Amino acid sequence: MAKTFLMVLLATIVAAFGSDKRKKENQPDNTPVEVLDLDLFMGDWYELARYDHFFERDMDKVTAHYKMRPDGKIDVINRGVKHGKKKELKGIAWAEDNSGNGELNVKFFLFPSKYIVMDVGPEYEYAVIGSSSPKYLWVLSRDNQMDPEMLEGVLLRLSRRGYDIDDLIFINQE
Repeated sequence: MAKTFLMVLLATIVAAFGSDKRKKENQPDNTPVEVLDLDLFMGDWYELARYDHFFERDMDKVTAHYKMRPDGKIDVINRGVKHGKKKELKGIAWAEDNSGNGELNVKFFLFPSKYIVMDVGPEYEYAVIGSSSPKYLWVLSRDNQMDPEMLEGVLLRLSRRGYDIDDLIFINQE
């Protein structure tokens, strides 16, 4: 547990502060959606693809659950299976302002980092999440698989934003 804490703490610090040193022209376009309906965003999501990073490395069956709290913040519960063992990490998310766009903060342990909802399906059947760092990218779905044509569209839009889709790791959800 202490090792997991330290790994997540380090990743959060890197995501929160490390990206400021990068040249803006080399970063992909991580513009958030203009309007994010938080009520529609709440609930269960399956992680279908992500960029590799150490705090989820070798994890399968990764899910995220978002639940609105009475104070307007969002409880975040991430679950997965690593080497046959179930893992769970709890956090909290919130909007920094009242813009209603897809830019949120998320905090696991001590430090918040940017959580940028860059794309959502018309019925919130999928979501694409980025960060202030180009090293983090997730493709989420309400189902444990996505229609191939829909996924192709998501990947094409990510490529047009400047993300290297060849670096995505597709997650075993079975």
